[in-house]
Amino acid sequence: MMKYAGKLAAILTDYVYRGRLQTTVQNVGLEDRLLVHYKRFLHATTGEYFPEYPEQTVIQDMIKEVSDDDVFYDIGAEHGFYSFWLSELTSLPQAVLFEPEPSRVKKARQRMASTTLDAEIHQYALGSSSGTVQLDLNDDIKGAPSIGTASNNSVEVKLKRGDDIIAEQKLPRPTIVKIDVEGAEFNVLQGLHETLDAGAPRVIYCEVHLPEEEWAPSIYDFGSSPEDVHQILEDHGYSVSRIQERRRDYHIKAERQSS
Repeated sequence: MMKYAGKLAAILTDYVYRGRLQTTVQNVGLEDRLLVHYKRFLHATTGEYFPEYPEQTVIQDMIKEVSDDDVFYDIGAEHGFYSFWLSELTSLPQAVLFEPEPSRVKKARQRMASTTLDAEIHQYALGSSSGTVQLDLNDDIKGAPSIGTASNNSVEVKLKRGDDIIAEQKLPRPTIVKIDVEGAEFNVLQGLHETLDAGAPRVIYCEVHLPEEEWAPSIYDFGSSPEDVHQILEDHGYSVSRIQERRRDYHIKAERQSS
């Protein structure tokens, strides 16, 4: 009975919570609060928090991994989706978010302000070097902003190595890391070489972007390959497994092995 109640709630959400009602709730800043109650109801009735979300396997696995002394690095944070939900559905105390796109940083700040999470947001793209880079905003297509290509709709953003930011800002080292950077995943890992070498993150989740559409950037556009991602993690003592397929992209979970 409870399972059917959860399915009914999902259907009502899809067909009722839309249009003017959804816009009004968003405008008064109540959407996230309502969604928290809805997700908890879904979990109570179906055993899942995100049955409709394309990355549900990843977020569900993260929820199981988080403990009350973790530091979560959200690299390619966008609007702070992962950090927000981990703050609401787990005992996560602290998160550091990295997102270069200005409007998404603004939304992430608003979202984090509504939580009790100790959160820092840094407006940088992470990579294997420091400087500036063009960020293509991709507003005319379905896709997230991507670095490296100038266009009629791009902005210049700051690029930093993760190790450099950690040292300069005296940031806490991460214990759980999420990377979703539209093809630049190997570059990000290269820029975190010292952090990985120190054995700080015990778990790393990374989306590996493969060629899909003409406009969509992939890991090959950044001069690397999926094998490079797997190898750099294995070289730093991680066991790597694929946990979710998403169209041609896939997510990996890298777990540090006991020495």
